[in-house]
Amino acid sequence: ARRLSDRFALQGLKRTDLAEMHLPAGVQILWGSYRNVTAPVSAETSGWLPAYHGTWFYGLWSILHHGIFLESTDEGRGHEFSTPGVYVTRRFETAREYARPHQLFSDGTFYRCVVKVRYDPQEVRKQKSKGGDQVVVPSCAVVIEGVFFCANDPPMKGEERFEDWQDELEVIPYGIVPTATERLAAAPLEVAVPEAPVEAEVDAEA
Repeated sequence: ARRLSDRFALQGLKRTDLAEMHLPAGVQILWGSYRNVTAPVSAETSGWLPAYHGTWFYGLWSILHHGIFLESTDEGRGHEFSTPGVYVTRRFETAREYARPHQLFSDGTFYRCVVKVRYDPQEVRKQKSKGGDQVVVPSCAVVIEGVFFCANDPPMKGEERFEDWQDELEVIPYGIVPTATERLAAAPLEVAVPEAPVEAEVDAEA
């Protein structure tokens, strides 16, 4: 757990078990607060609403290092969208479905990552009730609060997945030349969590 905390600039991971997440049996959740906030929650963002964004581990380092989500705008680059922008959802289960299951350490265990955010309701470009209650906003209208890591969360039948980790596919933050020890899969993940679940600092309506 500490390896993930240090790698992604997160405050110490805590186990959480929130009923509203509607998780399959056996899935464990670790929550890490974002400590490298480029646009922290303040008086200007206090009215922003909580939401989630499911993503891939290959892009997570760059997202958290730079502190922003790039908008989906270019189909030629593989972006999938109906309205240009950043897609977030108020439903954790929807974000989890968009998080690509990944076997990070060749130990048979799949993980997913879901980023908790806040968005400016005044900047909503489109709200989609179909497809999991998604909201489309510009990059400047989203701030990152932390990350949920879903452990022991394998893909469903027919769901796309990554069976192993390949260094060359990771998006490296601009200006960084990673050493071998900075690679995510350089050593097995040791998830050390407290025996009793600890509630994450998450809004009840999230």
